[in-house]
Amino acid sequence: MKHEVTNNVNEAEMLISLGQLAGGVAHDFNNLLAIIEGYTHIIKNKEGQKDDADLETLKYAENILTATRRGSALTRRLLAFGQKKVIKTNAPISVKDHLMQHKVLLEVLLPPNVTLFYKVPSDIYYSKIDPDALWQIILNLVINARDAISDRQGFIVVTLRAHDRAKGDCLFQEPPNFDPDQMYLVLSVSDDGCGIDPDHEDKIYNPFFTTKAAQNGTGLGLSIVHGLVQQMQGTMDFASLQNKGTVFRCFLPAERTEQKENKDLKRKEIAKSSQLYGSRVLIIDDELELLNVFRSVLTDLGCEVLTAVSGKAAKEILDQYDGEIDFVLSDIVMPDVNGVKLFHECRLSRRGINTIFMTGYPLHHDRLSRLAIPEETPCLLKPVEPQELISTMLDLKAKRKQKHYD
Repeated sequence: MKHEVTNNVNEAEMLISLGQLAGGVAHDFNNLLAIIEGYTHIIKNKEGQKDDADLETLKYAENILTATRRGSALTRRLLAFGQKKVIKTNAPISVKDHLMQHKVLLEVLLPPNVTLFYKVPSDIYYSKIDPDALWQIILNLVINARDAISDRQGFIVVTLRAHDRAKGDCLFQEPPNFDPDQMYLVLSVSDDGCGIDPDHEDKIYNPFFTTKAAQNGTGLGLSIVHGLVQQMQGTMDFASLQNKGTVFRCFLPAERTEQKENKDLKRKEIAKSSQLYGSRVLIIDDELELLNVFRSVLTDLGCEVLTAVSGKAAKEILDQYDGEIDFVLSDIVMPDVNGVKLFHECRLSRRGINTIFMTGYPLHHDRLSRLAIPEETPCLLKPVEPQELISTMLDLKAKRKQKHYD
């Protein structure tokens, strides 16, 4: 028993170390992606404003943006291994779209004897679920299904559907902690593998419990899935027959209001961005090319931009600049003064300033968790889309205005 506990501790420590190493690599990679994506947005916007816009150039720019977004998504998915903490997301995401993006990567993980089927409706359903958490859930369930099939021919089926009792939907069996007033997205993963031994069914969510060989599993997969679903105010259940197969169902809280993205909405966003005209923005990042990217984006919006390549340089600007500064856009981890310390010093000298953090590290990384990032301050993950930055700035401006009237 003592030997088993020691092995479990060693495995947990190894996963933590691997996660921290991956986070450091991701930081540098995300900075590079942010530079590539930023300059591509600039090219696309400047070319699109011309009367004789080169359509081929615009197409190439869009292809580059697609590639950088895929690179960023891949980084997040790789970092999701061993990650238990849910990063809350403000805006609902299309679960269908994210599942479809995962399909190619999941197929790579499967051997030739296992076929993956997707049963995803054409309707678009939304949930306030973190994309990385969704990836962890689907990844762990598919890997478990793959291992249950082992060397024989088999199949895995990923299914997504909505369940809304208000619309008359019903279930053959409701899972534990099911809220009848909540609309759910039901994400199911089923297989025709070996099934679960009835004697093990009450242990499968326990951390480190596994029936796999030592080299094939840590026993953390289902524990992570169960924890993530619970943190999202969801629930899950399973059904299994030995030598017949298993199905896991995850009930994720869904949004009843359909989110629409169309040209009219994008035009409104562009019109709203004009509200930032004349704003003074201090950008702080030790990556010079990133400073140039953000300066170009915000200058095009009519902002007056100040830049600093370090926390120390930013402090000098804050101390010596006589004018009002409306926004501070700051990297968090920097060689001298970190962004969080700068934030607290800035609040003492310039009250009411709007601060936005940005980082190439995953938010669960040890280097960030030690800094105690203020919860009320937005933190954007690099590479930062210009529209995401603009929307965040507009939200902060609106909240400050509302606070003034209150």
